[in-house]
Amino acid sequence: MRALVRFLRTDDHLLYPFYGIRPQFFIPLITLLVQTSKNSIECQKQLAVAKNQSINVTNFENALLDFKDKFGYNYRLASETAEDLTIKKLTRGNPTMKQKFDESRESAEVENQTGVE
Repeated sequence: MRALVRFLRTDDHLLYPFYGIRPQFFIPLITLLVQTSKNSIECQKQLAVAKNQSINVTNFENALLDFKDKFGYNYRLASETAEDLTIKKLTRGNPTMKQKFDESRESAEVENQTGVE
């Protein structure tokens, strides 16, 4: 690149921070700049995709942990409640359900006595 580009100088003083390029190297240098720019844009796109994937994974992990916490809490409450349930508790204050359970129990006893399943 040293042969392609030079600083513009006059009497050991730097005029401006510009570069001068020889005409025969102008098109190759422009091509190099264009390719570098395209590569930079491609890298930016890949970085954006990677960031989105990372955000998606983080959101999924957070949602999964939230679900686990809520499900675990509700499961624990449900299992404690289910352990405390009995037919007496279910039928208390509900004569219709008490009658249905009694009928079911009687029909089961009759089937057991007759041997019919």
